[in-house]
Amino acid sequence: MRRKGWAVAAVGILLILGAIGIAWLNPQLTHYLESDHFRAELEKETAKGLHFPAGHYAPIHRKGLLTAAGGPLSS
Repeated sequence: MRRKGWAVAAVGILLILGAIGIAWLNPQLTHYLESDHFRAELEKETAKGLHFPAGHYAPIHRKGLLTAAGGPLSS
């Protein structure tokens, strides 16, 4: 029975430490995700290969709530 009590205490301590860690990390992570530095890095990573300086595309015309039709590529 003593061994079970120690296991319960250990799990309880781990849960408390986990909650404290999340409470401490969450505001810092939110602050970082809202920063200009993060947005610049995200743009740099997601825009790789997506910039086509010579491309000119027709506008997208919405046909419904979830559908869109694009025109042919203009040159």
